[in-house]
Amino acid sequence: MTDAPEPTPKDTEITPSESAPGKRPTKGFRVTRLEKRIGAIFSIMSRAFAIVLIGIAIIFLARELSKDGYVITQVNVPASFEAAGYTGPVVAKRIANQLNEIIRITNTAEIAQEYGDSSDEADISVDMVGMGVPVRAFVELIGNALGIDRKKKITADITLSGGEVILVLNITGAPVERVEVPLDSDLEVSLRQLLTEASEAILKYTNESVLSQYYSNHLRDGEKSIKFARYVLDKHKGNSRLEAQAFAQWAAGLQRMKKLAAAEQKIRQGIEIDSTVSALYTSWSFIYEQRGDFDNAIRMNKKALSFLGPDAPILWKITGFNNMGVNFSFKGNHDSAIYYYKKALALDGKFNFASYNMACEYSLMGDTIRCLDELEKAFAYGFNTRIVLEDEDMVGMLNHPRMKELLMKYAEP
Repeated sequence: MTDAPEPTPKDTEITPSESAPGKRPTKGFRVTRLEKRIGAIFSIMSRAFAIVLIGIAIIFLARELSKDGYVITQVNVPASFEAAGYTGPVVAKRIANQLNEIIRITNTAEIAQEYGDSSDEADISVDMVGMGVPVRAFVELIGNALGIDRKKKITADITLSGGEVILVLNITGAPVERVEVPLDSDLEVSLRQLLTEASEAILKYTNESVLSQYYSNHLRDGEKSIKFARYVLDKHKGNSRLEAQAFAQWAAGLQRMKKLAAAEQKIRQGIEIDSTVSALYTSWSFIYEQRGDFDNAIRMNKKALSFLGPDAPILWKITGFNNMGVNFSFKGNHDSAIYYYKKALALDGKFNFASYNMACEYSLMGDTIRCLDELEKAFAYGFNTRIVLEDEDMVGMLNHPRMKELLMKYAEP
């Protein structure tokens, strides 16, 4: 047996028999109680709303203060740039966009830092609590008060001197970098070159792996690869793994310049330092490939893949499968080539090199439709159109109407 619950008071209408003598019964709603209830509800809602706002503010502050990427906080430009519409915020945004575009076209998001521009935030100019303080600046003040500071900032000063445009970069944790380009009568020409040089300088100090991929796979610039390898060797002296990777980069640069014996010498230097560095065998496979020894090229690529552990960046595995496909393509084994390209694309469907190589394979097989379909995918994901014009595998496709449309649509500025 359970106890009966205590009766709950109810706001019921009092009947005449229940009413006290001399008092009239009450009918309908009691306005006073309704107002009190509404007031209580609004009080609860306002408190809940305040709690939600505080929670959002805490999350926002935590997110902003925990970011570990680089932010371009300020760019100072000369008056002539201002007059032409190239203001500091405009230039800062273009640098940030170019850095992120390099990451996109090289498929290096997995190993890249984030780059942002403080002027591209919609609330940068919003005053907070009427104090006239921009939101980002307010966040910085709070971070400093809490002893939290990202300290990953990029600032730049652009000046004109003696027919040159000079950009001085200040990057947190890096030495001051100076970039100089000729001053053209068309400021846009000078600015584009300046942005290119500035982006590469920033990557040199903030994302060496990304810059390495950019020089080797996108620009295919042997001299820049070698210059960068020397920089890495000097910077990381005593770090055997990074030194070995730098020799692999140096060898790749020499291979691009057709200096195969010198390239092989650099690879052997790298192996003496650390024989487990995958990139060394990848570079060696390129040398064998250029000599027409495709069996040894495949052997070296397999060795390169064998040194990639489970924690290795996916990009390296993708590159290994792509290179295997190229080796089988040179042997005339189209099915095996396509098999490895598909393995690469299974890991990353946006890997433009594999899509491009698939296009080449279909071109060699006489399948024009699939060739152009894969080519369009490669271009859409940032493949350099200039490479197509220099590739003998694509010579027979250059006059195709759709090819001309694609080259015009995706041509780099």
